[in-house]
Amino acid sequence: MTTTKQYDYLNRLINIASTNNNAVPLGSASYLYNTAGQRQTMSLGVQGSVSSIDILCVLGYR
Repeated sequence: MTTTKQYDYLNRLINIASTNNNAVPLGSASYLYNTAGQRQTMSLGVQGSVSSIDILCVLGYR
């Protein structure tokens, strides 16, 4: 299994993705941050489907 991570200019995780040994995608997540530096949106991808979650809303901040 291989995991790839990408960071923004402030060294915050913005993307993480994993593939198996045959380069088949297993899952991924990407993050968007608000101006306060909080993770605002998370997109999850698993075997071709993508879901987006408003993290601040789920935590009750909106």
